[in-house]
Amino acid sequence: MASLIQDSIKNGQGALTDSGALAIQTGKFTGRSPKDRYIVKDDITATSVDWGDINIPISIESYDDLENKIKAFAQSCSEVYLTDAYACASRKYRINIEVYTQFPWQNLFAYNMFLRPDGESIKELETDQWTIYAFPSVLANPKEHGTRQENFSIIIPFTL
Repeated sequence: MASLIQDSIKNGQGALTDSGALAIQTGKFTGRSPKDRYIVKDDITATSVDWGDINIPISIESYDDLENKIKAFAQSCSEVYLTDAYACASRKYRINIEVYTQFPWQNLFAYNMFLRPDGESIKELETDQWTIYAFPSVLANPKEHGTRQENFSIIIPFTL
């Protein structure tokens, strides 16, 4: 993970503090943005999610469009960072996670946030899988996508 720190510094995206920690200026949208988190509303979630100020619906069409924008943007990047990880130590409840990021420091965050496979390929684990895309240069169009502003995070059901 030292290479992620080195890349962040080399790219001018962060600096080491006196204590040796990597400090990042994340830009316009810092911290959590709970009013900009959406859940795809489909046949599964329509009646099983408590919709409101916290669980905000977004259409599958908007999700598809934004995912396509992210994938197209990622193909134009000189480098995309990937971490294979999982959540929950218990195999019974484990969820595999693939994290694709635009910036190395985002991937370092994911590396530290989630559990990492030890001696086994994440692809061989027999559990559901989540994919996380973190590409802050890809912006939503609020009028077109039904978002509050340009930034967004979207949760989709496993079946999509």
